Amino acid sequence: ATSPTLSVQSATAHSTTTLSPHNITVMRLLSWSASLRRRARRRSSRLPGLLVLLLACSALLLPVVVARGEARTATSGGALSYHTITAQPNADPLDLLSASETASSWSSLETHSVEEHLTHLIPFRHAHYIEVRLVGFSGETEPNRLFVNEDDFHKFFRALHTERQLSAIERIDGNMNHTVPIVTDLVYEVSKAEESLSKKLASRITSEISKRPADTRLMSLNPFLITELIKDDFLSREFSYSIYILNMPPQDIIYSYATGEDCASQMHIDRDRFMWIDLSAGPVSYGPKTSGDGGVRDGTYPRVHQHVHEDPSRDAGDDEKEQLIAELASLAQRVAVSVISPSLGVYPLPSPWARLRIDFLMIHDHEVGERERYGMFSTSAFVNALKQDIPLFSGQEIRFRTMDVSLRQSALLSSALQAATQTHTSTVITRDSPRSYVHSYLNSELLGEYLSALEPQIDAQYWSAEDPVEEDASSSSTRVIKVYLFDLSETKAAELLLLDRFHQATGSHRHHLVLGIQTGGSRALLDHQCMGASVSIDPRNATRALLAQTVNVAFGLASPERSFVEPTDRVHTDWRFSAIHSPYGPFSRQTTLPFFVRDAISRNQLYAQVDRLQESYRELFEPFVHHNTDLHSFLSSSQHIVLDQRLNFLFWAIQNAQETLSLHQYNHTQRYLNFAQQELRRIEVHLQGNSELDRAVYRLQVECTDQLSVQYDGVSLLSLLLLPIVTLCLALFVLFTLCLPRIRARWFARKRKKQ
Repeated sequence: ATSPTLSVQSATAHSTTTLSPHNITVMRLLSWSASLRRRARRRSSRLPGLLVLLLACSALLLPVVVARGEARTATSGGALSYHTITAQPNADPLDLLSASETASSWSSLETHSVEEHLTHLIPFRHAHYIEVRLVGFSGETEPNRLFVNEDDFHKFFRALHTERQLSAIERIDGNMNHTVPIVTDLVYEVSKAEESLSKKLASRITSEISKRPADTRLMSLNPFLITELIKDDFLSREFSYSIYILNMPPQDIIYSYATGEDCASQMHIDRDRFMWIDLSAGPVSYGPKTSGDGGVRDGTYPRVHQHVHEDPSRDAGDDEKEQLIAELASLAQRVAVSVISPSLGVYPLPSPWARLRIDFLMIHDHEVGERERYGMFSTSAFVNALKQDIPLFSGQEIRFRTMDVSLRQSALLSSALQAATQTHTSTVITRDSPRSYVHSYLNSELLGEYLSALEPQIDAQYWSAEDPVEEDASSSSTRVIKVYLFDLSETKAAELLLLDRFHQATGSHRHHLVLGIQTGGSRALLDHQCMGASVSIDPRNATRALLAQTVNVAFGLASPERSFVEPTDRVHTDWRFSAIHSPYGPFSRQTTLPFFVRDAISRNQLYAQVDRLQESYRELFEPFVHHNTDLHSFLSSSQHIVLDQRLNFLFWAIQNAQETLSLHQYNHTQRYLNFAQQELRRIEVHLQGNSELDRAVYRLQVECTDQLSVQYDGVSLLSLLLLPIVTLCLALFVLFTLCLPRIRARWFARKRKKQ
C-alpha cells in the first residue's frame, strides 16, 4: 500500500484482510511518512536532501515492520481461520490441527504471567477508523479563500483523547462506576476532496437557491441533494467512517437543510457510514426554549468567513488558521464521541439472545373494535419499521405478539393507570397577577413498577389464551420486551397527558418494558424551539417515540443527545445531532435509523458477549493475580503445554474479534467470540482435573477467608479494648459535670453553717 487510505480500503471492503496491532502500526507509519513526503514536496526547492533521507528511512524501516507483522500473524494464526471455525463451530482446535502444527505454532507463550493474560481481554479494545474529508479548503473558492493543509490537523488530534473508555448512562447492577472495561481507539485520517466535488456542491446549492421567490431571506434545502453527490465520493473511497466538512461559497440568503416538518440543520447523517456538515449554512438555532443544556446557537459550528480577510488578495494569518483548524478538530472529536463511539445506555448490557419477542399491548379507553376517531398510531408501521431497520446476526429473529384490550374490561390495567396519574402545579406571571395551572401527567416509574408487578396476571389473562404453544420466555435464548401503549384519545380528547410531563414514550431497562401514551386534541407545544419557533408534537400519534424507546430498551442504547462525560461524572446533553433523519428527539419526524444507531445495535450485542467472556475470564484468573501466585507452577509438563495451547487459541480468537469489530465485520466478530467462549470452557475443564491445583485454589480461598477473619478479629479486639475506656471517660465526664458541682456546693454550705 502506498497510502494509509488504501490499506484500510482493502480491509473495509469486507474481504479477508484484517488489521493486527502490527498492521495498525504500519498504517500509522505510512500515514506519518506520507505526510512528511507531502510536506517535503512543498519545500522541495529548499530541502531536496531531506526528501531523499526520509524516503530512504521509510524504505528501510517499513519492510522490517511489515515482516514482523506477517511473521507474527503466521505464528499466531497457524492453520486456524474464520472459515475453519465457521465450518466446524463446536470442534476442538486440537482435533483440527496436526501435532506438528500444534507443536510449532501454538505451544509457546510470550509470558506466563497470569496478570498479563488478563490484559488480553480486560479491557477489550478495538478501533474506529475515521476520515475527516475537507471540501472547499483548497484556497480556490472565492470569497471564502482559505488554504488548509491536512498535516496541520495531526498535532491537534494528538492533543485530543483518541483513546476513549466507554461509559454507561445507567448502571442496573448497583455499581456507581459508570465506566465499562471496553476501550475504543479513534484513528483519524485527514484528506482533502477534489476541487470538482466542491464545485458540484456549490453549483447545486446556487441552483436551488436561485429558484426561491425574490423576497425570500431564509430557505431550507433538501439535504439529499447534497447527500447523493457526497455519497459517490464516499463509495469510491469506502473508508470506515467519513466526516465531510463543507466550506461552500457564501450566498445572499441564509440557507439550511430540512425535509418536511423537520427542524432546519447544517448537517446530515446518512444510513451509510458518512455524514456531512456545511459550515457555510445557517446559522441555525434549535434546542431548549426556556431552560436546558445542549442547545445549538450561532457559534456552535465554526464559521470560516471569520478567519478570512475581506481583501481576497490577503491570505489568513497563521494564528487565524490555527484557530480554525483547532475548532474543526474539536468538531470532529465531538462527532466521534457522540455519534461514532457513543455512550452505552445501560450496563450490564442485555444478555445475548437468539430470539427477541416483543409483546405489544395497546390499551384503549373505548371498546375494542370501535372505529378510532382520534388515535393515529399504526401497529403495522411500528412492526415494519423494527423488522426493516434492525440488523440481525445469523440465527437471530424478532417475533411480535400484538393485542388490543379495553380499559373498561381490565381492572388491573385501569388500577395501574389511576395509581400512576399525578398532578403538577405551575405558576405563570401575567400582566394582572400570577396564575396557577394544574397539569396531570403519568409517573413512568410508578407505572412501570405496577405493570412489572402485575405482569404474571397480565400474561395469564391475555397472552396465554392468545398463543398457548409459545416458547418458554424464561429460556436464555429468548429475550422478552413488554410494550404498553395507552390510547386515551377518547377520554383525553381535549387534554394533554404525557409521561413525566414531557415524553410520549419512556423505557425501563430494569423492567424490560416500554411505556407510551397518546391522546386526542391538537398539537402540543414543547419547551423546545427551532429557529425561534416553538416545537410541537402530535399527541395523537406516538409511533416515533415508541419506536425509539423500544430500540433503546431492546439493545441497551442511549438517545443521541445524551452521553456520559467521565471527568464531570454526569450526563451531558447535546442536541446538535438530533435534527437528523431518526426517530429520536422532537426535531425530526422520521422513523428510519441512521448508520450510528444500526452500528450501535450490532456492537452492543457483541459487547454483551464480551462482558460474559470477561466475567468468566476474571473468575478463572483473578484469584492467582490477587495472591501473586503462578498458575503454571501447579501443572505438570504435559498439562503446562496443553494450557499454553489453549491460551494461544483464546488469545488468537480475541485478537481477531478486536480486528474484525474495528472493520464492521460483525458476524466474524461473533464467531470469534463464540470460539473464545468455548476455549475458556475447555481451559476450565482442563484445570478442574488437576487435584494439586484444586488444593491450591482451596488454599487461596481459605487464606482469603482467614485474612477477612483476622481483620474481623482485629476489629473485635479493638472494640473490646475501647469499650471500657469509653465507658470510663463517660463516667468521669458525668462525675465532673454533674456530681462534682453538687458535692462542692454541699461542702461549702456545711462549712458556712459551722462558721
